[in-house]
Amino acid sequence: MNKNLMKEKLNSGQNVIGLFQNVINPNITEIMGLLGFDFVIVDGEHTTFNPNLAEEHFRAAELRNISSVTRIGQNDQQVIQKFLDAGSQGVLMPLINNKNDATSVVDSVKYPPVGKRGLASGRGSAYGIPQSVKEHVDSSNKETLVAIQIETTEAMENVDAISSIDEVDVLFFGPSDISSSFGIHGQINDPKVRDTISSLSKIAIANGKACGTIARDADDFKFYKSAGFQWFCSGVTNMLQSGMKDYLSELK
Repeated sequence: MNKNLMKEKLNSGQNVIGLFQNVINPNITEIMGLLGFDFVIVDGEHTTFNPNLAEEHFRAAELRNISSVTRIGQNDQQVIQKFLDAGSQGVLMPLINNKNDATSVVDSVKYPPVGKRGLASGRGSAYGIPQSVKEHVDSSNKETLVAIQIETTEAMENVDAISSIDEVDVLFFGPSDISSSFGIHGQINDPKVRDTISSLSKIAIANGKACGTIARDADDFKFYKSAGFQWFCSGVTNMLQSGMKDYLSELK
């Protein structure tokens, strides 16, 4: 497996910036790499992405040296495995509520003896050509990223247990869903949402995990960076809307 440049930066204490990719055309992922984004999250939860469509984004990411993660909306080994075998360098799993849920994700992402992932020579292993089976297993277990979303009341209560799992790399705090858990839907900058995320992140950071969240603007970035966050992202459609609005406004 190719070196996961985003994971390497996280492990060295650097910040990384990416976008949720919810546009099917892989050219946008390629442009992201050319512009200097660190990673792309192919969104298989809130879009129509399947492994076939996602595979083209993984290929574009590899071409432009941008790391790939897939948000998979189903914590099921056979579903997760298809995206990994297509070439995803990591998984972001939503709606994880407890340590058992998170352990199941690790089992699906990592090969034995670390996890329980099934082994085959497909695109994710470059068809078995450049590496032996053992080399592929070793590199995949090292390079694949496991990111767990914290977004429910139960998950917030179990941050310590979830972040105690060695193979979990990132805890991603979803401000939109956390705001919904508090009954203040969409108010992601409400002090209760921000203070809760900041407080819980301290637990995860103390357990050696990187923390991530949505940073839609510089204010979000500064706030969460000061809280010790390293993994920042927004959405492709947010970027497109912002750019088009600014352009149109300037010309009008």
